[in-house]
Amino acid sequence: MENFNQIILEAVKLALAGIIGGLIGARANDRFTRSRDASPRKRAFVGFLKGWKSEIFSAVIHGIWPPSENAYRLKLASFLAEVEQVRDVFRDRQRFDDMTKRVAGLTEKDWYRKQPRDVICGAIDALITFCS
Repeated sequence: MENFNQIILEAVKLALAGIIGGLIGARANDRFTRSRDASPRKRAFVGFLKGWKSEIFSAVIHGIWPPSENAYRLKLASFLAEVEQVRDVFRDRQRFDDMTKRVAGLTEKDWYRKQPRDVICGAIDALITFCS
């Protein structure tokens, strides 16, 4: 009977080791997959931000009036959609949310007596730096 109990105990230990090992492996695989998926989304988001910034500068050059504000407002909805696609990529989500709210919430008060282009692009640059 003692021998039978030892066999059962060893079988239980083996089963628990297999279950725990499987759970650890699944968790590691999940993290690896999420990490691999996050990198292209992050690069695409930074690319969007750089393109938006470029449009704001080119609006000034092409004489659209008011240049920076219009280029900013025209892409604001697209920016918010892009934010939702990458929000889960960043570990410091609170800081990411604060920075994206700053970019999305700019108003004429923010660039009073300043160049709107500089204020808008400054906020976008700060977000690009955070994301890179």
